[in-house]
Parts: sequence; structure tokens; C-alpha cells
Amino acid sequence: MLKKIILLSTLLLSYNLTYAENCPTVNELKSNNLQGWQALKIDNALPLSSADVSRFTNTVENFALAEWMKDAPEGAAHCYYTGVNKSDPHYLGVFLAKQHLAPKTISTAWHSMGMDIMLCHEGITECGFIFT
Repeated sequence: MLKKIILLSTLLLSYNLTYAENCPTVNELKSNNLQGWQALKIDNALPLSSADVSRFTNTVENFALAEWMKDAPEGAAHCYYTGVNKSDPHYLGVFLAKQHLAPKTISTAWHSMGMDIMLCHEGITECGFIFT
């Protein structure tokens, strides 16, 4: 019985690690590689114009946080970034969204904010998602 539990635990852990998704890195964003993430305006969740995407990819400098909001119409998984200038808009006025993802349950970096919202302020790898 113990062998079965260990085998099942190993399989679940490897599934969780194998099918993980992370927010794009700053280098990926600067290379215009959004990996299927949609860039949206932070104030109304509308898609960015080409000029806005260019401004974002030229200004982005740091990963800030990941967010998960159950049933968000644009996608439950969200990624936020900052620039180097304090005068830059809050999170550069942009967030990235993707459908069919949930927080990695094996990570202790995720914190529940209640009402089906979770936040992660750690690094991109620690703030990973899994496919649902």
C-alpha cells in the first residue's frame, strides 16, 4: 500500500512540474515572445494596440507579481511587471492574461486573498501555474 501511495504521489508531482506554465520573463517580453499570453490594459482589460505593446516591451524591467482570479473573463491567470522609473504608470498600465491555468498547488508562494483570488509576489518560477 505504501508503494502505491509513493508511486501516486510521484506521478502527481511530476505531472504538476511537467505541465507547468510561468509568466513570460522580461527577456521573452522584450523579444516580443508572449507565449500565448494576451497583453491587456490594466484599467479596462481591453487588448493593447500595437503601439502600446511596443511601449510595454520597451519599458518592462521586472516581474512584479502573479495573480489568479477564478472566472475572470479574460483568463484567470494574470502577470504584472514594472519598469525602472517611478513615474511609470502602475504596473506599466498592462497585465498579461491566459485562460485555463491555476496556481501551482505545490508552491507555498501563493497566498489566498479570499473570494477566489490568489497572489504571488515571489519570482516567476515560484509563481507558476498549472493547466486546468
